[in-house]
Amino acid sequence: MKFTVAPSLKASYEYNVGIGNIFKVFRIDFNFRGNYLNKLDNPDARKFGVTGSLGFSF
Repeated sequence: MKFTVAPSLKASYEYNVGIGNIFKVFRIDFNFRGNYLNKLDNPDARKFGVTGSLGFSF
């Protein structure tokens, strides 16, 4: 069973960098977590993530 950790009253922030319009259908984003990296409070927190999306726009 996996539990979700709710954030405290402290503001959450992250940084995102993305490249869009690759071949006019693809986008890739790189996500960096800004806080909530304390291994005692959230041991499974990822510092970095990559997200891709596929879509058409006219």
